[in-house]
Amino acid sequence: MLGLFFSKLDVAFSLTMDGWSNRNPEDFYVVTAHKVDIKTLAPKSILLTILDVECGTCVGRRVGTALFEHLKGMGTGVLTRLLNVVSDNGSYTIAAVRRLFQLINASVGFEHMYNFNHVRRGDHSIQLVVIKLLSFTKKSMESLHDALVKIRHKKVMRQQYRLEVAAAGFSSKKPTHMDTPTRWNSTHHMSVDAFEKRVVIDSSMEQFAIYISRTPLCDDQWQMINDVITFLRTPRQVMQNLAVDLRSTPNSLPLSIAHLVKHYETNELQLLAINPRITVTKMGKKIEEYEKLIVLYPAIVAAYLNPQIAKPSDPVELKKLIDLIRSTLQRRYWAKLQFRNTTVESEVSTNSLFQAPFQPESDSSMLDEIPKVPANRAIGLDIVIKIAIKSSDKDNTTDEIEDVVNQLEIEQDYWYEEVFDDRVVQILNSQFEALVFESNMN
Repeated sequence: MLGLFFSKLDVAFSLTMDGWSNRNPEDFYVVTAHKVDIKTLAPKSILLTILDVECGTCVGRRVGTALFEHLKGMGTGVLTRLLNVVSDNGSYTIAAVRRLFQLINASVGFEHMYNFNHVRRGDHSIQLVVIKLLSFTKKSMESLHDALVKIRHKKVMRQQYRLEVAAAGFSSKKPTHMDTPTRWNSTHHMSVDAFEKRVVIDSSMEQFAIYISRTPLCDDQWQMINDVITFLRTPRQVMQNLAVDLRSTPNSLPLSIAHLVKHYETNELQLLAINPRITVTKMGKKIEEYEKLIVLYPAIVAAYLNPQIAKPSDPVELKKLIDLIRSTLQRRYWAKLQFRNTTVESEVSTNSLFQAPFQPESDSSMLDEIPKVPANRAIGLDIVIKIAIKSSDKDNTTDEIEDVVNQLEIEQDYWYEEVFDDRVVQILNSQFEALVFESNMN
């Protein structure tokens, strides 16, 4: 019945994958499908399938292949109408989505550009900032990382490590896990566990110096590790809170980003102690860069799913429409965001935040007629961000935080509604018709 439903579906749909990861080792993936009702323009969701996961090698590729076979069984038309997969940033999930679109490309005969159609959840944007920060600490962690790798991989060293950990009275006797560059919490987890067991690690490095080829860490190195632990505690908490939110929409992301920026500002000296190349200005620019994606990607998803924008059945023409929607929204959303550099009193400056997403950068563009966002909406989110930043200096902020979250929900709805504006749809469709006409002429 589900296959029949999807085979007759004449609108684009998106998938969301939840479930298996190293951090959440459930033995299944839950895959849900999402579309927009043609009559009501309301989003609809349905459980597509539950994929079993067996531990071992190539988990992501196996999951991606299984999902492809499931979709293919519903018909080729279903494959061409799949326009997005929303997921977390787990390495296995990324591999699964990559494999899925590789197989779709081979099956339908055109390049689906999976890198753009894989939409990461909101926490991914902040994860990129955290990973950027960790790149500065890599050199400080090399000695510890190399020692832990060799302790875990050599049986004699691993057994001796367990004995010393048990003798010291630690509850966990397993060797400390090494960090990995693609996971947002691994460096913090490794550092916390290693700092707690520093005596045992130093002892192992002394006993097996010939195998480890590194001297025990000095006090300055352990102090650096402790600085990293302290500083990463807040970003990790922000990431954990965002990971709970399974939606790909902005939601409470601006509030979390404001909190993270405040953390960088109040810990500038600690940043410099970790690495002199880390500055608040540099990290602020990096956050601002990823902040654009928070607004852009949900809008692209909404536009893909918009049933008012006709989706051609021909894969080549569908790809042209996908590229057109993407480039159009990028022009609308890729303007300079100035959340924290404007004042609420200036309607012109606050208006730039929301006018930029809904107008082109060039006055001569075909999108000049895209409607502007009312000033009161533009002021709304700017107030939200300022309250979020200022609230960290007050004692009783519960009511203010609730107001912030409520306001964010309202603004989120406005963003979603604007993507479905009839005039925007009309302009996109007319551009697409002109594009197809030109390609046929050539």
